[in-house]
Amino acid sequence: MFYTQQIPKLAFALTSFGLVVACSGGGGGQGGATQTFGQQNSEAQSLTSAFLDGNGQQLSSAIIAPDDSLSGQGTGTYDGFITGESDGNAFVATLELGVDLDALSLDGTASDFTLEDETTLTGTINGSGGINDASTVLPQVTLTLTGTLADSGTDLPTQLALDGNFYQSGSDAVGAIAGTVEGEIGNNPVLNGLFASER
Repeated sequence: MFYTQQIPKLAFALTSFGLVVACSGGGGGQGGATQTFGQQNSEAQSLTSAFLDGNGQQLSSAIIAPDDSLSGQGTGTYDGFITGESDGNAFVATLELGVDLDALSLDGTASDFTLEDETTLTGTINGSGGINDASTVLPQVTLTLTGTLADSGTDLPTQLALDGNFYQSGSDAVGAIAGTVEGEIGNNPVLNGLFASER
């Protein structure tokens, strides 16, 4: 109150700036670099735990999409997260998958890597993969993301392999994709890696 009374113009300017920042944050998107690890990881765990347990196994309540429901479903974008541990630090990252169920192919991008100690790894990793609609063959989705992340100027060559399946989400038989993640960030293996995304 003291500063508001003494310097109303500055208070107004700061309030206006705050409104601009708040508005620019978007509404209801998945994760983001402006969130803390705790906030982003909470969203990631909430999404992932709808389909998988902590070991990446399908929950009994989760329904894998039938193979005959995959082809001919057109294209879509699935937004979600990757979680795991590397070099003794838990991490979370945002994930975007572009899926073409007509061509049985997909591509992906992961970014906004944030460590449990709030370190942010800059950079983006990208890749492409395939969709398997053969009867009884799992996983349905395989994708490898590669690129270079950086920690305070130190380059970290990164490769993550995602294996997962389509899951029913609400009334959408192919509304989500979830599975396991293996690979390396720098020279450190990724442990307990999971991903989940929804369209």
